[in-house]
Amino acid sequence: MTSLVDSLKYIPQLFIEIGEMTRLKNDKNLISAYLNQLDIEYKALCFESASMAIADQELTSSKSINEWEAFYEINKEKYCFHMQIGLGWALAKDRKSLGEGKSV
Repeated sequence: MTSLVDSLKYIPQLFIEIGEMTRLKNDKNLISAYLNQLDIEYKALCFESASMAIADQELTSSKSINEWEAFYEINKEKYCFHMQIGLGWALAKDRKSLGEGKSV
Protein backbone atom coordinates (compact mmCIF):
# COMPACT_ATOMS: atom_id res chain seq x y z
CA MET A 1 0.00 0.00 0.00
CA THR A 2 1.33 3.40 -0.99
CA SER A 3 1.49 5.97 1.76
CA LEU A 4 -0.12 9.36 1.38
CA VAL A 5 3.27 11.07 1.56
CA ASP A 6 4.63 8.85 -1.21
CA SER A 7 1.59 9.59 -3.38
CA LEU A 8 1.93 13.33 -2.80
CA LYS A 9 5.52 13.12 -4.06
CA TYR A 10 4.76 10.77 -6.94
CA ILE A 11 1.76 12.57 -8.50
CA PRO A 12 3.47 15.85 -9.47
CA GLN A 13 6.56 13.96 -10.61
CA LEU A 14 4.42 11.73 -12.85
CA PHE A 15 2.54 14.75 -14.26
CA ILE A 16 5.83 16.45 -15.19
CA GLU A 17 7.38 13.28 -16.67
CA ILE A 18 4.38 12.54 -18.90
CA GLY A 19 4.23 16.17 -20.04
CA GLU A 20 7.91 16.16 -20.97
CA MET A 21 7.62 12.81 -22.77
CA THR A 22 4.61 14.11 -24.70
CA ARG A 23 6.49 17.21 -25.83
CA LEU A 24 9.48 15.12 -26.95
CA LYS A 25 7.51 12.42 -28.80
CA ASN A 26 5.03 14.83 -30.43
CA ASP A 27 3.00 11.94 -31.91
CA LYS A 28 -0.57 11.69 -30.60
CA ASN A 29 -1.04 8.08 -31.72
CA LEU A 30 2.19 6.91 -30.11
CA ILE A 31 1.40 8.82 -26.91
CA SER A 32 -2.14 7.40 -26.81
CA ALA A 33 -0.86 3.85 -27.27
CA TYR A 34 1.76 4.31 -24.55
CA LEU A 35 -0.67 5.84 -22.05
CA ASN A 36 -3.35 3.23 -22.71
CA GLN A 37 -0.96 0.38 -21.96
CA LEU A 38 0.11 1.83 -18.61
CA ASP A 39 -1.05 -0.20 -15.65
CA ILE A 40 -0.86 2.44 -12.98
CA GLU A 41 -3.23 3.94 -10.46
CA TYR A 42 -3.00 7.46 -11.89
CA LYS A 43 -3.56 6.78 -15.59
CA ALA A 44 -6.21 9.51 -15.90
CA LEU A 45 -3.68 12.02 -14.57
CA CYS A 46 -1.31 10.94 -17.35
CA PHE A 47 -3.95 11.81 -19.95
CA GLU A 48 -4.48 15.17 -18.26
CA SER A 49 -0.75 15.90 -18.42
CA ALA A 50 -0.41 14.79 -22.04
CA SER A 51 -3.45 16.86 -22.95
CA MET A 52 -1.96 19.94 -21.33
CA ALA A 53 1.37 19.41 -23.09
CA ILE A 54 -0.23 18.95 -26.52
CA ALA A 55 -2.52 21.95 -26.11
CA ASP A 56 0.21 24.18 -24.70
CA GLN A 57 2.60 23.34 -27.53
CA GLU A 58 -0.05 23.91 -30.14
CA LEU A 59 -1.44 27.13 -28.67
CA THR A 60 2.06 28.54 -28.35
CA SER A 61 2.95 27.85 -31.96
CA SER A 62 -0.31 28.20 -33.86
CA LYS A 63 -3.15 29.44 -31.64
CA SER A 64 -5.23 26.44 -32.73
CA ILE A 65 -6.03 23.12 -31.06
CA ASN A 66 -6.30 20.81 -34.05
CA GLU A 67 -3.74 18.29 -32.74
CA TRP A 68 -5.29 18.45 -29.29
CA GLU A 69 -8.71 17.76 -30.79
CA ALA A 70 -7.32 14.72 -32.64
CA PHE A 71 -5.76 13.40 -29.40
CA TYR A 72 -9.06 14.05 -27.63
CA GLU A 73 -11.04 12.14 -30.28
CA ILE A 74 -8.77 9.10 -29.90
CA ASN A 75 -9.13 8.94 -26.11
CA LYS A 76 -12.35 10.74 -25.17
CA GLU A 77 -14.35 7.61 -24.36
CA LYS A 78 -12.45 7.00 -21.13
CA TYR A 79 -10.61 10.23 -20.37
CA CYS A 80 -12.63 13.14 -21.78
CA PHE A 81 -12.98 14.87 -18.42
CA HIS A 82 -9.26 14.72 -17.64
CA MET A 83 -8.24 15.82 -21.12
CA GLN A 84 -10.54 18.82 -20.89
CA ILE A 85 -8.88 19.71 -17.59
CA GLY A 86 -5.50 19.46 -19.35
CA LEU A 87 -6.72 21.85 -22.03
CA GLY A 88 -7.87 24.21 -19.30
CA TRP A 89 -4.43 24.11 -17.67
CA ALA A 90 -2.81 24.95 -21.00
CA LEU A 91 -5.16 27.86 -21.56
CA ALA A 92 -4.70 29.14 -18.00
CA LYS A 93 -0.93 28.78 -18.12
CA ASP A 94 -0.49 31.87 -20.26
CA ARG A 95 -4.05 33.20 -20.06
CA LYS A 96 -4.76 32.00 -23.57
CA SER A 97 -8.18 31.91 -25.16
CA LEU A 98 -9.84 29.75 -27.78
CA GLY A 99 -11.73 32.78 -29.01
CA GLU A 100 -15.39 33.53 -29.44
CA GLY A 101 -17.71 30.65 -30.22
CA LYS A 102 -15.09 27.90 -29.85
CA SER A 103 -16.03 25.02 -27.60
CA VAL A 104 -14.70 21.58 -26.85
